[in-house]
Amino acid sequence: MAAGKSRVKVRGGDAWRLVSFLAISTVLIGTITGFAETNKTTATDPGANTGIETLLIQSLEFIGQNRLGEAQTSIQGLLQQRPDFRLAHLILGDLLMTQAGKVTRFGEGIVGYDKELADLMAEAKVRLNHEKQPQKNSLPGELLRIPASYTHVLVVDLSRSRLYLFSNWQSIPEKVSDYYITIGKEGTGKEQQGDKKTPVGLYHVTGRLDGKILPPLYGFGALPLDYPNEWDQLHHRTGSGIWLHGTPLDTYSRPPRASDGCVVLTNPDFKILNQKMNIGYPVILTQHIDWLTPNEWWRRREQMIQRIYQWRDDWTMRQGERILRHYSSHYQVGRMDDTAWNRFTDGNVSLMDPGLMEYPGDDSMMVVTWNGWQATGTGGRWVPMTQYWRFGEDSDWKIVFEPNG
Repeated sequence: MAAGKSRVKVRGGDAWRLVSFLAISTVLIGTITGFAETNKTTATDPGANTGIETLLIQSLEFIGQNRLGEAQTSIQGLLQQRPDFRLAHLILGDLLMTQAGKVTRFGEGIVGYDKELADLMAEAKVRLNHEKQPQKNSLPGELLRIPASYTHVLVVDLSRSRLYLFSNWQSIPEKVSDYYITIGKEGTGKEQQGDKKTPVGLYHVTGRLDGKILPPLYGFGALPLDYPNEWDQLHHRTGSGIWLHGTPLDTYSRPPRASDGCVVLTNPDFKILNQKMNIGYPVILTQHIDWLTPNEWWRRREQMIQRIYQWRDDWTMRQGERILRHYSSHYQVGRMDDTAWNRFTDGNVSLMDPGLMEYPGDDSMMVVTWNGWQATGTGGRWVPMTQYWRFGEDSDWKIVFEPNG
C-alpha cells in the first residue's frame, strides 16, 4: 500500500505519545495548524529555506491528528530532499514502529544513544517553539536606525536558537527570513577562552572563509566575527574564533547546543547569508529579541535621535561645558590618545547618517555610530565614530564609552 494512502490507526494515546515525547504534548492541534499555515506563507519568501521545516511541522501536525499515513508521506518527502536530516529519520522510524504497534515512547528503537536522542528531542522542541512568532508588523528594538552603509543586518535570538535576517529599507529594518541555529554547548554569555559559550553583544563580520580551505566541521564556509570587541576587552573577556558557519557536509543540522561558541546554520541557510552579509556588517547576538509595536519602535527611535543630535550640535559648535553634560561620570575612552583626539576635534568634521543599535546584555545601552567627513587641505576623508550610550545617570542618556576617541 502506498504510504500516502495508508490509514493504519493506532490508539489516540499512542499517536499523541509520539508528539508528547517531542515535548509538545500541551500544544493543541489548532496551534500547530496555525504554525504550519504561517510557515507555508514564509516559505515563499525570496531566498527563504523554510520548506524543510514546513514538512517537519506538517508531519507532526498529521501525527497529532492520527493521520499517520500522511505523516509518513510528509516525512519521507522531507528525507528525499534532505537524506542527512537525522531528526526526520528518527520520526520516520517511530512512525513505522507505531503502525506496527511496537512503539510506546519517542525513539524507543534507539538503544545506547541517550545523548543523541536527547539532542534530537531538543532540536524538535526548539523548532516547534518557533510557532511563537512576534505579532505582525513588529520591529526589533535592537535596530532603531540602520545606516546606509549596511544593506543587511543579522539579529540572533539565542534563547530560541533563531537567526533573523533584516534588510535595510531607508534605515528601517525589514525582516527577510529567519533560520534555525546552533549555539555553544554551555549556553550564552561568553567570558573566557574555552568556556564553550556563545557571546552576547554587537559584533561585525571581519572576513569570509570558503569551506574548501576549512576543516569539514565548517561545511560551506564561515563568517568570522570581531569577538572580543572593544566593550568585551574593556570588561576583560577573553577568547577568539567566534564565527557564523555551516555544518559538516554529511549533516543537515546540529542540536541547539553543540558548538564551542560559534553560531552554526545548515549549509543551505549559510549560503544565503554568505551572499547577503559583507565584511563589516553587524551581527547582534541577544538572549531575547525585543519585539516592539510600530508605535513604540518609532517613539524610541525619535527619542534617541533627538538625544544624540543634541550632543552632535554641541560638539559641532565646540560648546565645552555643554559637551561635557552628555558624558557620564563613568565615561571611559578607548584607543585614541589625546594628540589624535585633538586632531580629530580641531578639523572640520561633519557627522551624518547615525546608526542606532541596542547593545544586548547590558540594560539600556545603545551603540551609536556616525559617518564623519573631515575636511582637509587636500579635500577630505571619512572618519567613522562609535559611541556607547547608557540610560540611567540623571535619568538621561549619557555617553559611557568611545572606543575610537
